[in-house]
Amino acid sequence: MIIILSPAKTMRLVQSKSELHEEPLFCEKAVTIHSVVKNLSFSEFSSLMKVKGTLANEAYDIMQRWSWPHNPETSEAAALAYNGPAFKGLNAKEFSLSDQKTAQAHLRILSGLYGILRPYDYIMQYRLEAQTPLGVGKFSNLYSFWNNIIAKNIEADLKKMNSNLLINLASAEYSKLVLPHLSKKINVVNIFFKEIKSGKPFINVVETKKARGMMSAFIVKNKIMDAESIMAFDLGGYYFDRDLSDGNNFTFLRV
Repeated sequence: MIIILSPAKTMRLVQSKSELHEEPLFCEKAVTIHSVVKNLSFSEFSSLMKVKGTLANEAYDIMQRWSWPHNPETSEAAALAYNGPAFKGLNAKEFSLSDQKTAQAHLRILSGLYGILRPYDYIMQYRLEAQTPLGVGKFSNLYSFWNNIIAKNIEADLKKMNSNLLINLASAEYSKLVLPHLSKKINVVNIFFKEIKSGKPFINVVETKKARGMMSAFIVKNKIMDAESIMAFDLGGYYFDRDLSDGNNFTFLRV
């Protein structure tokens, strides 16, 4: 089984310590993308990223400072570097060494810059979303740049595991980096989280992001390797709803 998860816009450097310390899989491609971003003027960058003011200055400085090879003093394990709701839900700082090894083998974080990351791949802070309309060489955007590279990597890892199961906990923006390029033999299970309001289910975006991280941690800590066992997830008040689910779409509700 492999789980895919979106990254977060916000990042931090906490200088954690782990026995696992890997390089990202597609460093050279990240360098190619970064070289385009670094050569943008501030106005071009802020317009492309659709950011203004202090946020634009911070994002621009972050991308100007990014470099490869990464300096150990300014890099961090991906699962700890990201600081959005999903990674608060994941809470990787509480992982045991056994959990870390399971996560490194089965959890994949998607990225516009790095393509795909394992949780203990060390990265520098950056700001570049997958949907950013950045042209790189002959490619008009990051989706066309990455094309089927990420999907092929995932399929190769699944083959080594003798598995065909992909758990999709990524947003639509990031799952587009993978799902359109997978072969039909891959069994994709999409996970949805909803809340009941006025008697009807609705999606709370922030809480959904946190729940995706919680689900990832649940799978990792319980060493789950089949889809059916995921139905037992009950953290945060969620429960599996069979009426809103089918074989490839699992919906979890909470009141």
